[in-house]
Amino acid sequence: MSDRTECVHVPQAETTGTVPTLPTMTPGLQAAADSVLSRMPGWSEQSPALQDALRRDYSWAVVKEGLPESEYLEGLVEWLEGGNSVEEYLAESGLAPEQEQEEQAAEQPGVAQAAEEAAATAEREREAAIDVADKTLREAVKAFRKGEKEYRVGLLEAGRLAGEYICQRMALGDARKAAVDTVKGDLSRYASSPVDVNRLVLTYHAYRLLAEEPGLATQPAKGKPAPADAVSYGHYRDAYARLVERTDKDTATERYILLPGFEEQCKSLYADSTANGLSKDAVEVKVTGTLRNYADKQAAEKQAAAALAKRDADEKRAVELAALKAAKELEKQAEQLATVATEQGTDQAKDAAAQALAALQQQQATAKAASAAATLAAQKAAQQLAEEREATKRQVEAEARQKDKDAKRAEREARKANGEATVAPPTPTANQGTNLLASARQGTVKDVAGMAVELVTGGDEPDDVLHELLRQLDGHKELSKASQRAVKAALVVLANRTPSVSPAQLAVAIAPPNNGPLVATAS
Repeated sequence: MSDRTECVHVPQAETTGTVPTLPTMTPGLQAAADSVLSRMPGWSEQSPALQDALRRDYSWAVVKEGLPESEYLEGLVEWLEGGNSVEEYLAESGLAPEQEQEEQAAEQPGVAQAAEEAAATAEREREAAIDVADKTLREAVKAFRKGEKEYRVGLLEAGRLAGEYICQRMALGDARKAAVDTVKGDLSRYASSPVDVNRLVLTYHAYRLLAEEPGLATQPAKGKPAPADAVSYGHYRDAYARLVERTDKDTATERYILLPGFEEQCKSLYADSTANGLSKDAVEVKVTGTLRNYADKQAAEKQAAAALAKRDADEKRAVELAALKAAKELEKQAEQLATVATEQGTDQAKDAAAQALAALQQQQATAKAASAAATLAAQKAAQQLAEEREATKRQVEAEARQKDKDAKRAEREARKANGEATVAPPTPTANQGTNLLASARQGTVKDVAGMAVELVTGGDEPDDVLHELLRQLDGHKELSKASQRAVKAALVVLANRTPSVSPAQLAVAIAPPNNGPLVATAS
């Protein structure tokens, strides 16, 4: 065969000038083509582009047109053995790499534009999907912020009321621990984690001292949130509460204050941290630094007080040593004068010795007086310093109490203006009775008796209370027989308050049951 048309099937490109529609080059088809074309002389020396073009030629002739593989390979080999090249073969087939690309570009001018439009569409769809995801995130943040706010408001209010309840119970004479246990028991029924009542109360006062009283919990303008609204409950519980101390502990007037002497530093720390939106971890670091400075200040004050006490002691010791030295010197001089007077034996010498001794004694008395005055002055200075410190402490505490009273008064007025009912002091409840019983079990006989006396005499009708108490004790199985007889006798006396009770009546009242009447014996 002298030309290609005589040895192989000519693709449609050679007869019509159009690009043939080739079968899809799957891995299986490529493997089949390679198994045939690898027997072609010079196959391995061909470039990847030419090999790919020959695979497409194979797919057209064999797969598409149905030419047997042996005939296809025979014709291809004859073509190459006739002095023709693979490039010429592919050019006649219309499948040369460059030619194919040019024809495809000419036949399909909108492919690039379509690709660009598809890419733009994909980008728009991606941006729309991102917008949907961002909206979902915003909704999640909104829901979480709402939940965190309600959580903070609820727990802060619970801390406020729990603190008031504890003080009200202590005002009734109950132990603080009993009140705390009652709150813990009631709150635990609704808690998902262990309840720390003391931390709950402390956290509220951290909020009150750092946010409410400085005005950071108040909206700056209508529609604008208060600065403290952005602070989570965890900030107060885990960080800011460490800046608060409880004073007048275990009394009905106990209260909470910021670190004494560091009040402004604490408020500034809170304001700056809130304004900068610091995380809880960052706030904890700042609080730890403040506590370290506070501890250093306390240590410095303690060291200064110790140094002052040492200086006073040293001055006192120096004065005492000087007085002792002067006294010894006077004694020595007095002995010398006495010796001289004795040796001379004259009245004039004796008078001189007496005068010198008197002068020395006067000096000794003056030195002792100076020593005593110095000691007294040091004591007064120390006492004055202590009084000044105590006065400063009382002033700070008084100001804190006044602020607390003003805040509570303002709160009551606000509640009243809003038509809310004020919280009345609690009346004795079953829980209080349970805690009184627990306190009684832990106390001594004298303590429990004292509690009973206060309960009996604390009302307006102590006699009636005593009568009712005895009536309930009458026949109580926990009392001994002797105590039961005493109770019956007391009931007889109280039942006949006006007329006197005869010994016979008492005898009947206290007689043991089932023993018959008492028989009087002759005296």
